Amino acid sequence: MPRTAIPVTQIVRAGIAKPIIMAGDATNDHSIASNNGRLFLEIKNTDATIRGLIIQTPLVTDNLALADLSVGVPAGETWMVGPFSTQTFNQTDESIWVDLTEATWEFRVFKL
Repeated sequence: MPRTAIPVTQIVRAGIAKPIIMAGDATNDHSIASNNGRLFLEIKNTDATIRGLIIQTPLVTDNLALADLSVGVPAGETWMVGPFSTQTFNQTDESIWVDLTEATWEFRVFKL
C-alpha cells in the first residue's frame, strides 16, 4: 500500500496561514514529496508519553548504510525537525519517508 502523503506548504515573504494539521497513519506511514533540502517537519506528539518516529536515510556509502534519524518527542509537545539534506534523506523519487509505530502524531510540512 502506498504511503500517506503529507502536504507541503510553501513559505512566502508575504506570509501564509497555518495549514490544516494532518493525523498520523501508523499503518501506511508517510511520505513528503519533492525535498529540496529546505523542508521542515512540524510534529506533535498527542500521546500522554514520549513517542518516537523515524525519518529514513537511504544513503549507502562503501556498502555501509547510514542510520535512520530517530526523533523522540515528549508527551504533548510540538517540535520542528529539519532541514533534510537531499543526499542523506531523499528516496529515488526525491521524497522523504517518515515511519511511525503509533498514530499519536500530527504533522505539517513547510518548504522555504
